[in-house]
Amino acid sequence: MRVLTFSIAAACAAALTVPAWAQPMPPAAKAPPPPAEAPAAPATAAPTPATADSVKAGASVKDSAGVDLGTVDKAMLDESGALKGVAIRTRDGDVYALPAAGFTVQGPFVVAGWTKEQIDQARKAQAPAAPGEA
Repeated sequence: MRVLTFSIAAACAAALTVPAWAQPMPPAAKAPPPPAEAPAAPATAAPTPATADSVKAGASVKDSAGVDLGTVDKAMLDESGALKGVAIRTRDGDVYALPAAGFTVQGPFVVAGWTKEQIDQARKAQAPAAPGEA
């Protein structure tokens, strides 16, 4: 009796699966389109005007073209505590100051509003003549 029950169950199972094999495969579902890419995050934050609170000693200073100028030696403040200039220490150890009006802060960088070449020209024009030069 057990053999008969097992044989009948096997026959029913086989009979039920044959119609499934005979059915056509459904068309392959189209893959959904890739999600629209989100706009890339900017490499650096938007520039903001430099203030006494945002210009910190040791911060990297770049020119308007992104060329490294050195680091902030100190923020120069007026009597009211407002930023009036930025003293920059070059990699060679020279220190010079530029007016605060030309600076912005962009992410971790203090950015001068002039190119390195413009700054170098202005520094040469303001440098005192060495003895024997006229």
